[in-house]
Amino acid sequence: MSIEEQMRHRLQQTAADMKCPDDLYERVWASSGKHIPQRLSRKEAARRGRIYRKPVVALIVAAALFLIVVASGFVSPVMAKSLKSIPLVNGIFKLAGDLGLKTAAEKGLTEEVHYSDSHDGITVNVKEVMYDGIRAVVAIQREAPGTGSYFHGNYRGADGTIVVEPEGTKAVLRNVKLYANGEALNQTLDDPANPSPERGAVTWVDGGNADSVLINFMELSKPGQELPKLPESFGLTLELTLSGVEEVYTIEVPVKKNTNNVVVSPEISNEYEGIQLTLVKAELSPISTKITLAAKATDHESAKDAGPGAGGELSKIQYELFDEQGQMPGQLSSQGEYRQKVPVLYQDLIYEPFASTPRQFTIRPYLYVFKDGKASGEFKLDEHGMPLKNYIKELEMTVQVP
Repeated sequence: MSIEEQMRHRLQQTAADMKCPDDLYERVWASSGKHIPQRLSRKEAARRGRIYRKPVVALIVAAALFLIVVASGFVSPVMAKSLKSIPLVNGIFKLAGDLGLKTAAEKGLTEEVHYSDSHDGITVNVKEVMYDGIRAVVAIQREAPGTGSYFHGNYRGADGTIVVEPEGTKAVLRNVKLYANGEALNQTLDDPANPSPERGAVTWVDGGNADSVLINFMELSKPGQELPKLPESFGLTLELTLSGVEEVYTIEVPVKKNTNNVVVSPEISNEYEGIQLTLVKAELSPISTKITLAAKATDHESAKDAGPGAGGELSKIQYELFDEQGQMPGQLSSQGEYRQKVPVLYQDLIYEPFASTPRQFTIRPYLYVFKDGKASGEFKLDEHGMPLKNYIKELEMTVQVP
């Protein structure tokens, strides 16, 4: 069902619940649709094309209906439930392509907040925060009147290709620094003395529309030299740099963990052809799944090619995760730290949550198969056009969940 069809159904159902006129949706649609083309220049309209018009219309219709309801001074329980299902009202996390964040929003595990900073006529608002002890995610929204750029910095064009906003485009998010209770969580490229993350990695992804972004922070485990873990509640400071804006945006937000996690530390190890794979720790929350692995070269020949400088053989191993029902959560990120003296590669793999806490789960390592036999070459594809995988059964491990 298209976005327009979904919105049409929800609004018509809402109108019925409120005993509103049956044609309420059509009236709002017709009224709001009149104003959309005039707001886009020909250049912008050509660039955005089909991918932008319908979502904008749908969101304006939702906003118009919301204003009608608020003005009436009455919201019934049925109406409240209907409003919550509309993305504009429910929040940015519901629009994300991240199952864990959608689950968090549906289960009330996110915190709606209202913090902002403004410079040069452009405002950045922090709208929602989520922290489950594995990752902290902040939803931010930009208000930049007259700016046609995508806040995230790129977008998917009408033909499906990724279009990157050119350098110099105004009001695009270019840099993020985070602090917990005043302590730096990440180092960034504009800090030459500390080019690598210290406490973890920061990434940002499209928040579902041109003006929203989701900022993700994930701590590195650093086995054997652990830094103090983030507390269950702390003050998070964001320093955001936008292109074309001289001042740095500074926003402070309180963050609090609101999940009960399952932690497993079995220290399971398997060895095969000079590689020893150890599960250091696994942590499961209703929003995220984190797996910490140590891949170690155990003989001289393996050690020669283990590290990034020698081809990164250890880092070529990929991992799938599935429960006893065969359900596989999608992988969200991977970050690692290579220690050359050992040599060992520590990796933190972040996945979407399991549908429910499993009795056990399995980690299945594999290598991609390439046409020329080298990782720098072209993937071999199966009959469905997907890259072939060579599973390493000897390194596979099944973990019992208490």
